[in-house]
Amino acid sequence: MNAYDPGTVDAVPPTREFTALWIAYGLHAIGFVSMLIWPAIIGLVINYAKRGDSASFLDSHHRWLIRTFWLALLGYALSIGLVVASAWPVVAAAIRSATTPAGTLSIDWETLFATIGGATVGAIGIVAVWAWVIYRLIRGGLRLQEARPVP
Repeated sequence: MNAYDPGTVDAVPPTREFTALWIAYGLHAIGFVSMLIWPAIIGLVINYAKRGDSASFLDSHHRWLIRTFWLALLGYALSIGLVVASAWPVVAAAIRSATTPAGTLSIDWETLFATIGGATVGAIGIVAVWAWVIYRLIRGGLRLQEARPVP
């Protein structure tokens, strides 16, 4: 794998390399803004395919997008897991009440507040991950437009 060294001066990469990277940025943006994962996966495939093609600053952008995808996926999984885990006591109570002859739902206040609190923290996590991804896509796109590497 060719590693980009910021201390070296490279020739400007070919236009097709820029085009492939812009397409990857666009697919990641479409995927994360619309909350559909398949465009981001296609962008990820492009990033993995193009990552070592040239020893230029473009490799840093491919690594940037790959890290963004995987860290966002981890953040979304943890946040959604928290929402589901915090909702489980209420779901379990609803299932129990459905099996009783009276069919009344009884949830204590502690369970209700724990569920609301956990779901709120999970929802805030989802919004925070979404905002972080948008920030990284904008920052990376601006640096690509300026033909500069990303950290």
